[in-house]
Amino acid sequence: LVRVAPRLAVAAPARRSTPGQHGKVELYRALAEQQPALYADDLAMVLNNRSNRLAGFGRYEEALADVSESDSIRRALPGSLNSLVASLSNLGRRRRARGRRSLSPVE
Repeated sequence: LVRVAPRLAVAAPARRSTPGQHGKVELYRALAEQQPALYADDLAMVLNNRSNRLAGFGRYEEALADVSESDSIRRALPGSLNSLVASLSNLGRRRRARGRRSLSPVE
């Protein structure tokens, strides 16, 4: 089973989805609206994680939207340089995957 599971995951990526990640995003979005100082960075993190997962499924437009939102949140947070660097790195990968070269939202 340990050897077969990775092959099955690669063979059927279209059947997989991210309901757990979606639930986490919605939970942290609600928490961040109530207490942004406590939960905004967590929201950015789960958005970034969901972006990575969506990109792995080939859902690049959705991944780009999530990582762009994560980037916006992290830019507004003081002292989150490491998180911002990770977010910008993922944003660059998502944009390149969609054939976009600049970080500008409008090209």
